[in-house]
Amino acid sequence: MLDRQPVPLPPPLDALIEQLATKHEEKIAAGPGPTWLFQGSYPRRPMPVSTIQRRLNVHGIKAKPSRVTACLNLAQDLPPAVLACITGMHVITAEQWHRRAAPDWTAYLAARRSSSRTT
Repeated sequence: MLDRQPVPLPPPLDALIEQLATKHEEKIAAGPGPTWLFQGSYPRRPMPVSTIQRRLNVHGIKAKPSRVTACLNLAQDLPPAVLACITGMHVITAEQWHRRAAPDWTAYLAARRSSSRTT
C-alpha cells in the first residue's frame, strides 16, 4: 500500500517490501526518533540510492532506467529549486537534471526559419 492505495509489485519485490515494511513498523513502535523505510548504515540516515539499486539488481530488478525517466519528467515540469527540495538532491544536481530535460529548440527554429524563406 502506498498511503491507502494498493500498489501491485512483481515477485520477489512484493515479499521483500512486505518484510521491510514490517520491520519498519516494529522500529516505529520501539521508540521515538526519525526512521527510514530504507535505513542506512548511519543513525537517522537513509540508505544511499546506489545501495538500493545494487540490492534490487541482485533480484533482477533494474531500477535505474525508471529513476532516470522519473527525474527527467520531474525536471521538465519543476524549477530546479523545487525539484531539489522535494527529491532531496542538491540544487546543482537538480539544475543539471533541468538542463538535461530542457528541449533544444535550435534545430526546430532553424528548420522553421529556412522553410519560411522558401515560401
